[in-house]
Amino acid sequence: MHHTGIEKVIYGVEDLEVAKKFWRDFGLESIVEDQTHAVFAARNNATIEVYPTDDPALPPPVATDTKSTVREVTFGVHSVDDLTALKRRLSATGNVTEDDDGAIHAADPLGFGFAFRLAQCQPITPPPVETNVPGNIKRLNQRGQKFDQASPLIMSHIVYMTDDLETQKDFYVNVLGFKLTDSYPGRGYFVRCADANNHHNVFLLDPGEGKRGFHHLAFELGSIHELFGGGNNMTRNGWET
Repeated sequence: MHHTGIEKVIYGVEDLEVAKKFWRDFGLESIVEDQTHAVFAARNNATIEVYPTDDPALPPPVATDTKSTVREVTFGVHSVDDLTALKRRLSATGNVTEDDDGAIHAADPLGFGFAFRLAQCQPITPPPVETNVPGNIKRLNQRGQKFDQASPLIMSHIVYMTDDLETQKDFYVNVLGFKLTDSYPGRGYFVRCADANNHHNVFLLDPGEGKRGFHHLAFELGSIHELFGGGNNMTRNGWET
C-alpha cells in the first residue's frame, strides 16, 4: 500500500462564520467562502473544509457531546491500483462508497469517517532554518526572523480518542496498511501512512475514560519563530492558545 499523508479534513461546525475566522487567523489560505461552506489550504494544498453541522452530506459524528467536530479525514495514495486494493479490502469489512472523482469513503470500526484519493498535495521546499547549538553556530550576529502570523506547510497528523484501542489499531495496520511506528502500552498507538516520512499521521489515544471522539489535528511550520508568531497572532485575535 502506498498512501502518502493527510490531504483533506472536513469539519461540521455550529457557527460557520466563527469557523471561517478561526482558519483565516490560523494562517491558512482562503480558497472558497460562501454561505454554505468554506475551504482553506495549507502551503502543500492540503485543505480544511467546514460545513454547517446539520449538512446532510456530512458523515455522522462519533461523539454526541459536541456538535463542532471533525467528520472525515482524507488520505492520499499514489495510484489507482492503491485505491482498488483499498476498496477491495474495505468491501470485505463493511460499507464503502466511491464518488465521481474516484475517491473512496468508509468508516473505521469505531465510526470515524475517512477517505482515500489520488494524492493531490504538492511537495514544498521550506526556507532553510539557521539555528545555533553548542559547537555548531549557523546564525551569528543576525536577528531571528519575525513572523506576524503562521503559514502552515502541511497537516501532519490527526488524533482520535478511543475506548477500543486494539480493534482500531488492528484496522489501521492490518486492513488499511498503515505502519505502526510507536506506542504507549495500553494507552495509544502511533501509525503512519506507508510512504510518508512523518513520525505518525494518526494517533489512537485511549484516555482511560471510556471516551470516543476527535482530539486534535496538527500542522507543521517552517521554524520555531513562525510558531511563536502564529501563536501570538491567534492571541491577538482573541483565541485561547
